[in-house]
Amino acid sequence: MESKTFIRIGLIAAMVIVCGLCGLTAYATFDWLTGSVPVWVVWDNGGQSGQATETLTYTAVPALEIRTDAGDVTVTAADVDEIEVEAVKTAWAPTTEEAEAAAAALTFRVVETADTLSLVYDKPDELNLGWRAGPDTIDFIVRVPAEISVDLQTSIGKITVSGLTGVVKLDSDFGAIEAEDLIGPLEVGSSNGSVTLTRIQAGEGEVSADTRFGEIVLEDVTAGSVTVQSSNGPITIGSVMALEAVLVGNQFGDIDLSDVHAATLEIRNDNGRIVLEGGEIGELVSATNRFGDVEVIGVQATAYELWASNGDLTVEGAAGSLTLETAFGDITVTASSPVTLDIQCSNGRIQVTGPLAATAHTIRNAFGDITLTIPGDSAFDLVLETEFGDIRSEIPLSVTGSLDSGSERDRWEAAANGGGPRLEATTSNGDVIILVLPEPAGE
Repeated sequence: MESKTFIRIGLIAAMVIVCGLCGLTAYATFDWLTGSVPVWVVWDNGGQSGQATETLTYTAVPALEIRTDAGDVTVTAADVDEIEVEAVKTAWAPTTEEAEAAAAALTFRVVETADTLSLVYDKPDELNLGWRAGPDTIDFIVRVPAEISVDLQTSIGKITVSGLTGVVKLDSDFGAIEAEDLIGPLEVGSSNGSVTLTRIQAGEGEVSADTRFGEIVLEDVTAGSVTVQSSNGPITIGSVMALEAVLVGNQFGDIDLSDVHAATLEIRNDNGRIVLEGGEIGELVSATNRFGDVEVIGVQATAYELWASNGDLTVEGAAGSLTLETAFGDITVTASSPVTLDIQCSNGRIQVTGPLAATAHTIRNAFGDITLTIPGDSAFDLVLETEFGDIRSEIPLSVTGSLDSGSERDRWEAAANGGGPRLEATTSNGDVIILVLPEPAGE
């Protein structure tokens, strides 16, 4: 009996020693990582919050920098000759009185030079035992002359900027970013948080927005070029005009664009739909998607290059050169003006409706029908072929080469309306059908 008691005591002592060593190890690791001695705080509940506000003014300089570990940052253009800063401090402590005292004691560093005002808040180093309701923060609410340039960074906190005409750079680790009514170049980056940019006029400058986890919204943006990237979250873009390129990329999330005007447009997505509606692209529209549909509706461009690994491709109101390819999915084209086709599909239907340009066309499918609905006076030298399926044409054809039908492979070489450029439509498994496009009503 005594031996069991000694064993229990020994085990308890060993556990206490192990826990103590773990605590010392954590303390030493924290000290090594931060290079400072942390404050130990013991919490038996979420604690109480307290606030203190400090109002300061500084000489107006060309640039403002704010770096904060925790807290929101709001910078607004105003009719002022100085930089007006309101620092709202929030602290937590076991009691309200202690929290208010702790808030009043929070400090931030101020560095003034001839060109730049810098405000820096480094959150106190703490090792907390128990649960606390929130970190100690300083919110900066700043009013500045409109022409000032700003560079704002938060570790935890929201950034809001409006009315500025200088260069703007915004970055947050955890927090939303909102910018509106800006005139000048804009660079935005967030690790975890949404990005919303509204009424941005960058002239010939660049507008860029990047987030790892969060939604990106752009509305009414004019710039030399626009770049939008997200790793995880939807992207919505409306009324964007760029003198040069618009580049949009996503890994997980839908991409929706409307009324985009640019020299070129490139869209890439790994997982999620791509929808582009309205607008005008001077040269090339390029859209690539691994898992998801691609829809291009009512967009005027010189050329379209659309690719999907798993998803449908839909083009409505197209005019120009179309290069379309999908591995698993349907391809549907409705042309408003003569188009040039280079279409490949591994598994799905191909349907084309509208006039074709007087040039060569190639349409290939592995598993699925090909249906072309074109004007009755279309003039082409046709090569139509299927291994398992039928070939039919509403347009009268004149045989110019082989006409194999009913054998293992159907292949027609024929001329429509006297012949013209080569039009090749072939499938391994499916029908090849040519229909006559009805005349518009009233003609």
